Amino acid sequence: GAGRSNGVGYGLIAAGATSACLLEPFVAFDAARDAALRESSPAFAAVDPRKLRRVRDFSQIADASIDLILSNSVLEHVREPRAFFAECRRVLVPGGAMLHRVDYRDHFFKYPYAFLTFSDATWSHWLDPGDLPRWRLGDHLTELGAAGFEVRVLDRGSDPAAFAKVRDRLRGRFAEAVSDVDATGAVLFARRIV
Repeated sequence: GAGRSNGVGYGLIAAGATSACLLEPFVAFDAARDAALRESSPAFAAVDPRKLRRVRDFSQIADASIDLILSNSVLEHVREPRAFFAECRRVLVPGGAMLHRVDYRDHFFKYPYAFLTFSDATWSHWLDPGDLPRWRLGDHLTELGAAGFEVRVLDRGSDPAAFAKVRDRLRGRFAEAVSDVDATGAVLFARRIV
């Protein structure tokens, strides 16, 4: 999600990208905020806005037209990762890559693993704020592989002390997981297998 302005696109072009396609399905573009952002940065002001394109969904992006996909704290909110990664693969050029920073913590943040102590039924019926399906690092690695990506975990965080406090109270699939359930965050690099 690009957010209300084109800041990410301006930054990419200022850093040398020839163009940027910004996907934002939920938040409307705020022209005043974007103008203020451009005015606050000489590098952003120098970017030709015609090099940017905003889209609301993947259907507006042509097959094999993107070299690099970036996301920051997005994957943990994607309800259908298999469909999402299939669309990413479709729009990437052969050999294209993705870089995802993922936040696997409970988004109340004070207790990073608390949401793993509820059953799927309780979570989905009563507690899910609507955009937190509780995917874990292992889920994303599995889905990326199934979608035709080679994946490397560039960084992985955890909080062993906080995890120890909930380990005996984990429910369902989280209690059965043998690895990666304790991840609080990760940076994933994925390359489209040609």
